[in-house]
Amino acid sequence: MPLANGVNWLDRRQRSRSVLGFPLAVWLKYSEDQGRYLGAIVTYYAFFSLFPLLLVHALTGNGVALGVGLTLALWAGNRVFIAAGSVMDHIWGIPPRRQPGFFGARLRALLLGLALGSGVVGRLPSTPSGPLAPATPCSGGSDRSRSQRRRTSRFFGSLSAC
Repeated sequence: MPLANGVNWLDRRQRSRSVLGFPLAVWLKYSEDQGRYLGAIVTYYAFFSLFPLLLVHALTGNGVALGVGLTLALWAGNRVFIAAGSVMDHIWGIPPRRQPGFFGARLRALLLGLALGSGVVGRLPSTPSGPLAPATPCSGGSDRSRSQRRRTSRFFGSLSAC
């Protein structure tokens, strides 16, 4: 059987040389753990958890609306951390009885979100375009487009306000 001989030859080559064996082992582990499917789950929740955060950024002037918006943004943002925790539990082979329950998963997601969020918020005042930085004039475009660029750059924490 020529196919079996070819497979055996490839198997011997990858076992004798780790340079060939390691990428193959990574690919096989990725396939066994359904890496594409699990990656798609986390990407889906990450993508849809951004919209409430962008809406909260656009709210100005009304404290109640901002409070409700922040609460909903936290709730929506938590889902990406819950999905990531579930994916990690699946990949690491944690049995269902040892996985966190309903409240435990949400508490873990909330703590992770607060830890990451406080790091981002703590970094904003130290950047040149942070919320405490003076407004810098931008050349070109209308006042509205300059204002939009400035708000966008402040939201994403870029180094330039224009």
